[in-house]
Amino acid sequence: MHDIGPTGVGSKFPLSEFKILVADDDSTNRRLLRDLLALEGHAVILAADGESALRAYRVEPADLVLLDLRMPGLDGIETLRRIKMEDPAVPVLILTAHGDIATAVEATKLGAEDFLVLPIEPEKLVRRVKFALERHALVKEAEALRSGEFLKRLAGPSASVGRVLREICDVANSNFTVLISGETGTGKELVARALHEESGRHARPFLAVDCAALPESLAESELFGHEKGAFTGADRRTEGCFQVCNKGTLFLDEIGNLSVPVQAKLLRVLQERELRPVGDVRSYPIDVRIIAASNEPLPLLVSTGRFRADLYYRIAEFHLHVPPLRERVEDIPLLARRFLGEAALDLNRPIFAIEPEALGFLASYSWPGNVRELRNLMRAVAIQCRGAVVEREMVQKSLSLTRQPASRPDKVGPPDAIAPLRGLRDKALAEVERKAIKSALHLTNGNKSAAARVLQIDIKTLYAKMRAYDLLDSAVLRPLGIGETSVS
Repeated sequence: MHDIGPTGVGSKFPLSEFKILVADDDSTNRRLLRDLLALEGHAVILAADGESALRAYRVEPADLVLLDLRMPGLDGIETLRRIKMEDPAVPVLILTAHGDIATAVEATKLGAEDFLVLPIEPEKLVRRVKFALERHALVKEAEALRSGEFLKRLAGPSASVGRVLREICDVANSNFTVLISGETGTGKELVARALHEESGRHARPFLAVDCAALPESLAESELFGHEKGAFTGADRRTEGCFQVCNKGTLFLDEIGNLSVPVQAKLLRVLQERELRPVGDVRSYPIDVRIIAASNEPLPLLVSTGRFRADLYYRIAEFHLHVPPLRERVEDIPLLARRFLGEAALDLNRPIFAIEPEALGFLASYSWPGNVRELRNLMRAVAIQCRGAVVEREMVQKSLSLTRQPASRPDKVGPPDAIAPLRGLRDKALAEVERKAIKSALHLTNGNKSAAARVLQIDIKTLYAKMRAYDLLDSAVLRPLGIGETSVS
């Protein structure tokens, strides 16, 4: 047994992100592999035979194993079998100067990631090692996503995401009602789930309700329940959302869509901590933590009479804003790789790598649909990808297929009454946003910083939307009484 031990730590090489175990009975090969991998920043553990490799792995599990096929004692195939018994997920690459199809098939059946025939060019070896490590990391990340580790999976390198994570940690274990604001597709429900998972209520139910989808006539019954005979068709007593998630967390998404009468009853429930089902004369104690969300600025709805001011102040005990994706472009590479990893697992395909030019294109796009749009795009890319690497052209093609095509003036299309719903929705939303911004500027005498606070968006987003809606031109603002000199 020879030179077993880590290298790279305390040397001229940087501290490694990955540990790699190299097992080879040829001391020259071991040194060459150690030097090559250490130059890439990896910590390398060396073993001269299969038994030594197993002992080293049990002491210090590696992120990847390079195994020589022919070694004294335990050969590469048997060492592979035993390492996989210790850790089925660890990637193992087989190295041999005597490759044959039968051995390669056996190694693959035992779980080998790759089968490399020596001699091999150093650059090629480094690429294969890097690909195996990235694939393993993405698989672990996707599995963690499915296991419900919401808070960890929200992490990203941007300062704005760091702020969101700190605020989640600050308020999660309280009973404060939380108002989450942010554009459509930014991940407000994911933040709500993270608040629930990190709270003392995590073992109790979490229920998400889309208030925009509740029919006005049934909203009260859906939320608070009803007694038998309370209205036509109420043939039995039914529990509402509050009763279903008692002791847990109720997430009211798009809360601004609730009617004013339902808002009044919701306010009473929050204040009194008890509710009265429709058609019942009794009230019952309830213990539910409320998290609300809106992509419309609630203060603006309050100013127009569409939302009760007292309810707004009650649900906004703590306000948490989720920034749009275009304001945190440094998170895009991490999110793109994560979504590709998820899609690859769903499709049962190898995990894809993304070339730098493709990542650059993703970073330059404006992402009107935010994180949801990026996830959908990566899934479309995964379906169309036929190789191991995602290229820029592939991303551009998938984006052109998933985006709503612009209408052509020379093309006869359907009348507005039967226009695509998505196009009508986007057009209506843009008009609502434009009017809201003009109203906020009018309310604040043209002070953009104050208008941004009223709209619950940051100043950069306000400028971007004003530019998109041609509101930076003072001529557009004058009809509201805002002169060029008064706009700051």
